[in-house]
Amino acid sequence: MVVDQRDMERIFEQLESLKKMIVETEKPFFSMDEASAYMGLPKNTLYQYTSRNLLPYYKTGKRAYF
Repeated sequence: MVVDQRDMERIFEQLESLKKMIVETEKPFFSMDEASAYMGLPKNTLYQYTSRNLLPYYKTGKRAYF
């Protein structure tokens, strides 16, 4: 899978929006389902981005948090 520049810019914009939302709600992380719904991306895509280190995440056990 190749990620073009526009997709990367959109991802970074969404990450900035997520950061603001986290600060406002004081919720430190989103679950996979929450991140998928917020970003409008399938969970499979989020897994691909994390495996390629394109998306920062925190993993505890089998669960990933963004």
